[in-house]
Amino acid sequence: MNIRKYWKRILFSATALFWASCGGDSENSPFTPYNNGNETPSSSSAENTTSSSVNNLASSAEIQESSSSETPLSSSQTLSSSSIAQSSSSFNVTPTHKLASDTTVKCYGEQMGYHKPDCFLPGNNSYKNKSTIVSDLKDLLENNKTRTLEELNALEDSLEAIHEFEDAPVYGVSYCVRYTWLIPYHCSDGNQYSVHIPDDNPTIVEHNTLPADEYMQEDNTIYSWKEYKEKFLSSSSESSSSSTVPSPLCTKNNFANIFDIQKTFNKTRTDLTDSTISTLSEEELKAKKNCLNKIWPLELRSSIATKQICDGDTIVNPRYQAKLDSNTEYIQKQIDECLKKE
Repeated sequence: MNIRKYWKRILFSATALFWASCGGDSENSPFTPYNNGNETPSSSSAENTTSSSVNNLASSAEIQESSSSETPLSSSQTLSSSSIAQSSSSFNVTPTHKLASDTTVKCYGEQMGYHKPDCFLPGNNSYKNKSTIVSDLKDLLENNKTRTLEELNALEDSLEAIHEFEDAPVYGVSYCVRYTWLIPYHCSDGNQYSVHIPDDNPTIVEHNTLPADEYMQEDNTIYSWKEYKEKFLSSSSESSSSSTVPSPLCTKNNFANIFDIQKTFNKTRTDLTDSTISTLSEEELKAKKNCLNKIWPLELRSSIATKQICDGDTIVNPRYQAKLDSNTEYIQKQIDECLKKE
């Protein structure tokens, strides 16, 4: 009796464990039970198998669809980036320039240029270049043979625009004002030309040299250094020699540099302030002394010719006289404002 009771309990426990393990496998296992073709699955197992297969296929399809949709996207993104880079690098696909050596060859330039590692305008050279330009302008003003008075005034404008000591070198210090900057031009002859911007032309002319793989541009035409010299420099010298003598023939000389102008300013300031101080009482002078001593000159940039000679008649150069008058007016204005302060 006792043996039967325990035997039933053992069988019941074994059966329960068996079904529990089978139920867990069918619910948790993602794989379809192996079927060699001899067994026909029950309706429940077939439904589970079909459902599992459909889910797996759906998942695979989604993965493949996602992968296939991402690949063209990545490709199109690459193409788009390439197109954007190409469109941004191209200044204008419509030709804007031509070659001086063959005007039938048309070219277009990229919007973005590039730097070369060599220095186009070293710091010390910049200062020397300015000194050379100033010297040349002074020489043209002093030894004029062909230019009109209006043209001399234009030369003075150029001289006044140059800050002579702006790039004066510091002893022992070397630096580069600007590295070589070139713009690629693509031409119909199948070649690419590295071209300087037009603003570089005066510096190139002054240095009288240009690397063989670099070019210049003028009036939408691309030149080699040799072609540029033949076109502009020789022709300009011929036109100068063939110019007629103007009337009146004028020159400008006796240049005052910024230190000379500073001395003149200081003298004018002293004369005017002394004249003002002589009218003040001791108490007023004590109150105004600080502001009267703080009248500083305006920025001084370049030299000015103090004399103008036209057909032998010498006068004070009008530009220099205008500078003196403006200094006097400025100083007097500062004095008046000082006296108005409480």
